[in-house]
Amino acid sequence: MSDEKGFPKFSSSQRTGAVGLTVVTKLVETELKWIFKPNHQENDFGIDGYVEIVREDGAVLGRSFALQIKTGKSHVAKTSEQGFLLYGELKHLNYFVNSPVPVALVWVDEAENRAWWVHVTPHAVRMTEKGWSILIPINNRFDSSSSKILAELAGSTDDYIPLLERLSMIRQAACQSGGVLFLVTKEEVNSGDVSRLRDFFRMFESAPDILPHIRGKFLLAVHGWDDDPREIYEIPKVRAWFAKAEKSVLGWSYYLDLDSPYSTFRAFYACTCRITRRETSDDGTRQMLYFSKKERKAFIIRHFRWLNHFTKKHQISLSVNKEISDAMAKIVVGFSAR
Repeated sequence: MSDEKGFPKFSSSQRTGAVGLTVVTKLVETELKWIFKPNHQENDFGIDGYVEIVREDGAVLGRSFALQIKTGKSHVAKTSEQGFLLYGELKHLNYFVNSPVPVALVWVDEAENRAWWVHVTPHAVRMTEKGWSILIPINNRFDSSSSKILAELAGSTDDYIPLLERLSMIRQAACQSGGVLFLVTKEEVNSGDVSRLRDFFRMFESAPDILPHIRGKFLLAVHGWDDDPREIYEIPKVRAWFAKAEKSVLGWSYYLDLDSPYSTFRAFYACTCRITRRETSDDGTRQMLYFSKKERKAFIIRHFRWLNHFTKKHQISLSVNKEISDAMAKIVVGFSAR
């Protein structure tokens, strides 16, 4: 057939690229004994594929790194005793360094069926007038000799099953119990650490279907000041901790038991609002506390706002929102210390 104009062409650059992809696939599968997942061309924005790590026992670990593959000597600007200098485009550089998955640039010598690699990081890149360059070290062979370093590049693997089982057990226990006491240590108070508290309640918020089963069940108890004659709202470090803890969980009014006379919501109120006056009740059984009107108003407004955000986010009914709002207002208006 003399006329070839009506046929698509397989260009030399496409042929070279296909050869490089074949070499890399073989090296990943036979040398490293891992899994190579090539990107489809329509989804190729500089990443040619992903390598998934496989342990010696065959376990696929959920760890991977991305590859950009350059094939042929035309991509090498300079060869030295240190390695191979390659150039790249700016659009790819930004994409690589922003990737949540580590990106390795692989250069393939198709004549020798060998490849070398480098991790693309801001520190390894040098800017040029037209783009950027990076040196691929001569010792970075893309084969079994680099398996340990490449596996480390993909990140570590954790066994989450024990943690997940523990979280499930805690959620189930909270749903089935009549109340849950969260004990805050003195060390946490002294250091201002609210991370354990925040993570504990985040565990419930991440499973919103159980929220109706744990509403109003929680109390916080601060441990370590049992012999201190002061009330907790009189201890500066405790006040500071409650002020920090208040902002760490926006659903306090939903989680806390608002009906108990020992409700932790009272502690948040007493510890985050300034006391302006104290009086003793006529029968001498209670100490009456008066708080800054400005701070009291700010306290109830922010908790109303946080409750609205919490109930809207988790599709909780307006009737429940109103019940909680009324209970919050009752605590703030009628607060007194024993």
